[in-house]
Amino acid sequence: MYDAEIDKIVEEGTKAVVKSLSKMDLKTGDKEALKAHLKQLLVTTFFRITERKPVIIPIVMEVEK
Repeated sequence: MYDAEIDKIVEEGTKAVVKSLSKMDLKTGDKEALKAHLKQLLVTTFFRITERKPVIIPIVMEVEK
């Protein structure tokens, strides 16, 4: 894959995650459910674009205000 293609794939993944997170209640604190949801979302998004099954390792970090 070329850099331009990778940039497009990452951008699509980012858009999908942001859109999904905007619809979720993040105050529940269930990190495992969030990881599973985001992993499935990104696998589906990246597979749709590349027609290859990606390996996704979600890392969720809690940020305190």
